[in-house]
Amino acid sequence: EHLATLATDGTRIFYTAPALAEEAESPAKLENMRIHLANARSTPWIWVLDCSNMETKHTSSMEFVYGIANTLTAEHEGILRHIVILNGNVWIRCAVAALRLFVRADLVKKLVFADYILDDLRAIELTDVEIRAILRRHYALSSPV
Repeated sequence: EHLATLATDGTRIFYTAPALAEEAESPAKLENMRIHLANARSTPWIWVLDCSNMETKHTSSMEFVYGIANTLTAEHEGILRHIVILNGNVWIRCAVAALRLFVRADLVKKLVFADYILDDLRAIELTDVEIRAILRRHYALSSPV
């Protein structure tokens, strides 16, 4: 499953792993993501984008990324706490650099590259419950089968 909701102690964590996505990029996929994220409007939430095992075929167009950014800005500005990027590859870093030019600064400030996962999650002051939920999912995805 490429989009999962992790339960924690009050904050929802939406966990996305593009390498597991089977659905092709489309306006319908963007709408499905928007609908899924609408469930988070009632509580503070964190979005984790796990780029583990991501290949070129898993990248999205800038139009798609910009559509997600617009949705987050328009519908989640006050309740989205962080966007945490695990194992950010070159494409993701370039996409974020480009987004910085076109999206509101408030959204950009919420972007965190967690290169040193545990230290970086602690630095943004996540609770131990939130960190454990993220790490469990991350290690389940990044461990060889």
